[in-house]
Amino acid sequence: MITALQDIAKRLDPLDWGIIALVAVGLLAGIMSGYFRARKIQPKGFKWKILGHELIWTIINISTAAFTLGTMNKLFLDRGLIIYNSEPASAWVIALEFALYFFLFDTWFYW
Repeated sequence: MITALQDIAKRLDPLDWGIIALVAVGLLAGIMSGYFRARKIQPKGFKWKILGHELIWTIINISTAAFTLGTMNKLFLDRGLIIYNSEPASAWVIALEFALYFFLFDTWFYW
């Protein structure tokens, strides 16, 4: 575990360290000054029990989705129903997908 963290630390640029430090100092300043407490969203405060329930349901949902999608992916690949293309997508495909997704999401949430 420590060697993995050391490997990650060796690959970070000075700019990366600066961004990490800026975020850490900003969070610490927000906590210490009471900035976050004055702007809290939950009127009754934070409940650890509710967080525990949410984490359990999150783990169940992610596990179920990963198992289902992984099984379907393997099944479809084995039967030749889908084909995996390892080449990078072209710019026009990315632009077309972005426009299509934007239109579909906007339509879904509008109606």
